[in-house]
Amino acid sequence: VEMTVLKLSSRRIGGAGAIALAQACASGALGSLKYLSLSLNGLGDAGIIAFADGIKPTPENPMGALGNVEYLSLEGNQIGDEGMAAFSAVISSGALGRLTRLELQYNQIGNDGMKAFSAALGSGTLGQLTRLELHYNQIGND
Repeated sequence: VEMTVLKLSSRRIGGAGAIALAQACASGALGSLKYLSLSLNGLGDAGIIAFADGIKPTPENPMGALGNVEYLSLEGNQIGDEGMAAFSAVISSGALGRLTRLELQYNQIGNDGMKAFSAALGSGTLGQLTRLELHYNQIGND
């Protein structure tokens, strides 16, 4: 049986849980997922950096460990510019190419994180994305 939905919202997994999840992703155990909700878990920058490392593309898996995911919620995880830069780099490298919906609202993403994410979007690797939630971050007018 392949798991296609994983909802871990509001489980307070934090950075340590994100590291464990990243290891599970990198092992290929979650490769069939289409829906992943990690909202409201307090991942922080350290957690999202670990998560990004766990889902990065490899020669064996050019779309990354979560290449089939269409919905990803990272809402309310205290992700800042450093974490967003790491997540954006993984997106630019081809991970998460099947995403249609990405939720990043209620984080702490500022102008620097948004610039990194804008560059990732400009790379064209999220060509199937139809819905992006960014409200309630710290993005200015720059």
